[in-house]
Amino acid sequence: MEEMMTDSLSWKRQIFVSVVKRYIVVITLLSILFGGLVSFGYYKVSGTKYNAESQLVQNDNNYNLIGSYNQFLSSSRFKSNLKSKINTSTWKNYSKKDNYDIALETGTNSPFFDIKVTSSNSGYSVFLANTATKIIIQNMGQYLTGANIGLVSQAKHATINNILNRLIKFGGLGFIVAFVLFFCVAIICRLFVGTISDTTFTQESFRIKNLGTLDISKKNQN
Repeated sequence: MEEMMTDSLSWKRQIFVSVVKRYIVVITLLSILFGGLVSFGYYKVSGTKYNAESQLVQNDNNYNLIGSYNQFLSSSRFKSNLKSKINTSTWKNYSKKDNYDIALETGTNSPFFDIKVTSSNSGYSVFLANTATKIIIQNMGQYLTGANIGLVSQAKHATINNILNRLIKFGGLGFIVAFVLFFCVAIICRLFVGTISDTTFTQESFRIKNLGTLDISKKNQN
């Protein structure tokens, strides 16, 4: 029994080694191509994004309140207020006015924090960043005692969002998935599809010694 299990493991190992020897280069190249296509597809779908930031400061030592400001950004009150400002601005007819991301970014033990907006239009990102900043400064005092916020700098221009890390991430994931899939297909094809392609197949895959070859041909008889 133990010998049969050993033979089975050895047989599977031989199949694995034979596939690696014969197809690893092709599998790797196809996987790289697939990963590149995944990255390109993600880039085309996501499009170019623009970041705009305005900087604010908590004017006392109560830094713990900054975390609450982030919660305010995700509240329905803030979103409703921002939407109202958009609909009364020159951007009210912008087709992608609802497609944006807004976040609060801060350092550790720092009174300074940023309002960062990302959208597909540079001017719109600047508008949103400055509008969101005004809403926070004007309204936070109504909800939090001690929300003493000051404006350090408004958003003046937007920068192109760096998506290189995400392209690498999606491309790498596509490469791994494709590599595993192509490798499994190669094993299946090696075992079950088509005919024996060479004289070393049985020896490499099943450890059966090659005793010779037999040429079989059919001749037409008149």
